[in-house]
Amino acid sequence: MAKVKHIKNINWDGLKLHNEVNIVADIIVLDIKNGVRQGQDINGSSFKPLKESTSKQKRRKGQPNAPLIATGQMHEVYIKPRATRGKEIANVQVPRGRDGVNRIVVGHIHNTGDGVPKREWFGISKRSLKKIDTALKFRLKEKLRQKGGAGTR
Repeated sequence: MAKVKHIKNINWDGLKLHNEVNIVADIIVLDIKNGVRQGQDINGSSFKPLKESTSKQKRRKGQPNAPLIATGQMHEVYIKPRATRGKEIANVQVPRGRDGVNRIVVGHIHNTGDGVPKREWFGISKRSLKKIDTALKFRLKEKLRQKGGAGTR
């Protein structure tokens, strides 16, 4: 675990932390989307292959023969609401579904393996954590260097 050093006289209001929260959320969303497109779970492993019966069904419907992309909606995660000044919270959301099927429920079933092969597609991966760590360190260093912004008083 990294050590936290005490920093005196920082103008924390100048950091505008809602921007950093949104950057973190954007990294997570992009990683989830890329993972689904590439057929990888949040642990970096390939999704369990489809059963032959599922593959046949998808071919009959003209759908892509890969897990979690039958309707193309599972990788359409988004952020709502985005963080704002004074409300530093951003929620990563799963689409509701154009076909009337609640993708939140379907996504949860796949994530937990409830009656289907477990395909952990939604969450924060180690890849994301590394990118978040790098991005936040860079942003904090930049803010501390700025004159009059978030620097020392």
